[in-house]
Amino acid sequence: MLTVTELTEQAYAGIAKSLKERKPFAAVGPAGTGKTETIKDFAMKLGRKAVTINCNVLSSEPAKVLLDFADKSDCWLILDEYNLMPSAVLTEA
Repeated sequence: MLTVTELTEQAYAGIAKSLKERKPFAAVGPAGTGKTETIKDFAMKLGRKAVTINCNVLSSEPAKVLLDFADKSDCWLILDEYNLMPSAVLTEA
C-alpha cells in the first residue's frame, strides 16, 4: 500500500484531470521519489492494469505495438526513462 502524502494527492488530482480531458499524464521529478508507484497505485484503485516500460531499451517496432495495445485496452502504459528513449523511436512511433 502506498503512503499518501500531499504530493501523492496532487499527483492523483493531475492524473484524474488528465483522464477527464483524455490527455496523457507526465510525472516529472527526481529519480526514486515514487512517481511510477503513484501512477500504478492510482491505476489499481480504478481497477486498471499498469505496465511499466523502460524506454531507454525500446526500439521503434515494439513502441508501435505497445502504443496500439494501450489504445485498444484498459491497460495504462507507464513510459519510464522517457527522456532516454532513442530519438528514432520518437520520430517513427
